[in-house]
Amino acid sequence: MREFVKSVADFSWALSALAVSQPAKVLNAWPTRAPTRAATGSFEASTTAIEAQLDPVTHSLYNTGKTVQNAVIDLTFNFFSPHTFNPMTVVDTTQNVLRWSAGIATQFIPGGQIGNGGPPVGWGPVKTEDAEFLRF
Repeated sequence: MREFVKSVADFSWALSALAVSQPAKVLNAWPTRAPTRAATGSFEASTTAIEAQLDPVTHSLYNTGKTVQNAVIDLTFNFFSPHTFNPMTVVDTTQNVLRWSAGIATQFIPGGQIGNGGPPVGWGPVKTEDAEFLRF
């Protein structure tokens, strides 16, 4: 039990030291074109080592969480890009959201149309020639 507690403590201490060392790597590499490359490599190596220790059920859970986490990160970075606050982008996005909302709303309205007072009733206007053809 003593060795287990020591290994947990060593892991926690190593993880803390890694977390402190990574910003230093980024700051030291800042003048280069890829200042986060060394830190990213360290995190990926650590993640790979930890993933190798997971059983199949935990690995499946990890992959699910990783997929959701990556989607949220991508959405966040996409939202805060400079292009997002371009007035034309805001107008286009607003129009797309309104169209999407109207499309969803039509799914809940009988007849699937907005602004006509409901579904059509009866045959509507019928040409006389067509009425002659349908007479028995």
